[in-house]
Amino acid sequence: MVQKLKSKDFVIRFAGEGGQGLVTSADAMGRAATGAGYYIQTFSTFPSQIMGGPASSQVRISTTPVLSNGDSVDV
Repeated sequence: MVQKLKSKDFVIRFAGEGGQGLVTSADAMGRAATGAGYYIQTFSTFPSQIMGGPASSQVRISTTPVLSNGDSVDV
């Protein structure tokens, strides 16, 4: 059973070190949300090309079309 979002949208950020699968995790979350009928936008940062440097990836999931990354992080 698929549950509906309680709010219009929310933002999830995955943060850690490069090579930990942050981008892959955010991509999987976005694909699952799209498959459930939601709109998404992903945003990733790679400040360092060295494995182990800081990295983050963010997913915004919404019941309406998404036009920006969002103002704040919910999770």
